[in-house]
Amino acid sequence: MNNYVKLHAKELIHRSTAKLFLISFFGFVLRGVLWLSLFCLPVVAFDSGIFDYICTQIGKVGAFSLLIFCVWLYAFFTICVSSAVVMGEKNVYYQKIYTKRAKFKYLFGFLSPQKSIRSFILRFKISSLRILWTIYFFLPSCVCLGCAYALHTKNADSVSTVLTLSAGTVLFITAIYLTAIAIHRYDVAPYYFCTHTRYKTNAAISLSKDVTDIHLKSRLKNGLSLIGWVFSCVFIVPIIYTVPYIKMCDAVYVCEMCCKNRQSSTCAVNILSLAPVTRAYKRVPPKASHPPVPRQVTE
Repeated sequence: MNNYVKLHAKELIHRSTAKLFLISFFGFVLRGVLWLSLFCLPVVAFDSGIFDYICTQIGKVGAFSLLIFCVWLYAFFTICVSSAVVMGEKNVYYQKIYTKRAKFKYLFGFLSPQKSIRSFILRFKISSLRILWTIYFFLPSCVCLGCAYALHTKNADSVSTVLTLSAGTVLFITAIYLTAIAIHRYDVAPYYFCTHTRYKTNAAISLSKDVTDIHLKSRLKNGLSLIGWVFSCVFIVPIIYTVPYIKMCDAVYVCEMCCKNRQSSTCAVNILSLAPVTRAYKRVPPKASHPPVPRQVTE
């Protein structure tokens, strides 16, 4: 499936590479400007004399309270808008697969207040789950390595130190593998959210786990195969091609997983009745001469 995904992604970004890169780059710059302005807000308030003027009106305590409130309010706005832009970028690549079009307006499709807040909630839950899984898997190895360091500093028995260090190293390597698998369990949730903005965030996450649990090893293999593209963009392949290619591979792979789950009887949830991604996407076997293109199915 990985070869098909890469061929399909190359076919989809053909003649649209520059436009897709500009969309991704604009979204990145927009998020960067918002976060930079957030950190500059207190500096501007102090250097411009606004804070001193407010202090003369309501006192230092009131001025600090007002400044903290404004910073937190703007931070919430920044997070919501950034989350909406991220979801919009995923929607751009999703629409490219099914409509063969990549439009800038798709990038701003989630900037309404309700969609922005829901996008933030979804990303917050996914990030929290990933952080918790990371802590859960790395905690035993960190404890063993910490014990090994304590034994070494106290000049304890070398055998105990070596055994503890070996156990910590094995647990650390295992934690890297298990964390990578756990993180990929939530990759499909944003695409479900793109197709059904009225989904509850917990439902999108649950559907994502149902889809990816069957293809975890394949998903991990696909992610590892793209690491070379990330490093090659510095010296060999221009970043203007690498960024759209990697993002398109991610979107195509999600559609492939959903398509396979639709055909699998082991799927715990009837995804066909919940997400249009599996209704619209029909896998076409790759040909020898041309990369495959998904068949358009009108609903």
